Amino acid sequence: MTSLTTNPILVVDDEQTIRLGFFVALRSAGFEVEMAESGAEAVEQALKIQPACIVLDLRMPGMDGLQAAEELRSRGFTAPIVLASAFADHQTAVAAIGAGITDFLTKPIKPTQLRYAVNHALSRHVRFTQAAYKSVAEIPQGLLRAHAKHCLSQRRHDEAKIALQMLTAESSDLQSLLLLGALYEREGHMDLAGELFVRAADLHTRSISIANSTELFKVFSHSDHRMPD
Repeated sequence: MTSLTTNPILVVDDEQTIRLGFFVALRSAGFEVEMAESGAEAVEQALKIQPACIVLDLRMPGMDGLQAAEELRSRGFTAPIVLASAFADHQTAVAAIGAGITDFLTKPIKPTQLRYAVNHALSRHVRFTQAAYKSVAEIPQGLLRAHAKHCLSQRRHDEAKIALQMLTAESSDLQSLLLLGALYEREGHMDLAGELFVRAADLHTRSISIANSTELFKVFSHSDHRMPD
């Protein structure tokens, strides 16, 4: 059993082959794993077993992944949720952030990517759930993005924004630019969001624009799980 949690990981996907593949990948890393095949079943299971993390498919019949995440957050579920999809786009990523999701994986997903994403999300959650910081000013520069992502997972948007504003003023951090841009976009501040996405595009060397809105999810999934928080 991993030292990060004694609670199970809940894997949610309507495709049995993917569910079983994720099950094996996580069990081989020492996690206890439970499975669900729909959004509605995921909500029921999660509230019952209180998983340490949920790996959640986006597109499912009936209640989809985002709807399930919104329902769980509205009912007080605070553990990390990793959203997995082959179809997500920019708008999906922005909506996911609003639902308290900051960890994304793009299918097809390798076992190593899955294990890293889950460990990464768990480590951040444990660190900042136990931390005793009295204000953002006390948080080391190198932990500000992780703190912001933890705040976003708890839907504490104002706290996350302060940390991200500090980071983007002091450095050019791709994840922070995208996260703050997504927050501004959710609030309807498209001019501010656009400025941040342009800065992110300069760093990422590919187009991220409000006009086509196709890259944000992929950039999050690629960059977040290659760079430490």
